[in-house]
Amino acid sequence: MKAITITTLGLILSSGLAYAADNPPTSGHPTVLTDTECNGVWMDAVSGGDVLTPEKAAGYISDFKQVDTDQDGKISQTEFKEACKKGLIKPEHAESAKMGKDVGSHPGGVGEAPSVQSGKMQGQ
Repeated sequence: MKAITITTLGLILSSGLAYAADNPPTSGHPTVLTDTECNGVWMDAVSGGDVLTPEKAAGYISDFKQVDTDQDGKISQTEFKEACKKGLIKPEHAESAKMGKDVGSHPGGVGEAPSVQSGKMQGQ
């Protein structure tokens, strides 16, 4: 009987840990990005375009309808910047932007590394 109780308790505790891992806490303050961080994430998100469609935006923002303030079905850079100020950028992008990983990583962005072709940098 003792073994059954211990096994049951173990299963209950392990399922709670699995639930916690899949469902991170939603409380706390949203991460607000600076203008520089926001611009870096925007450049990555639009990939050379000028608006975010719902498909592209899903990877970057937490609530499309809340960010699409004019309800035109796409997100402009102005709307995206407001989302940055409100903490509506998904946490993984907000954190990588704060560490400088999203800033300027888009082709043509600030800090872009030179292209390498056949072992030589372009322009050599």
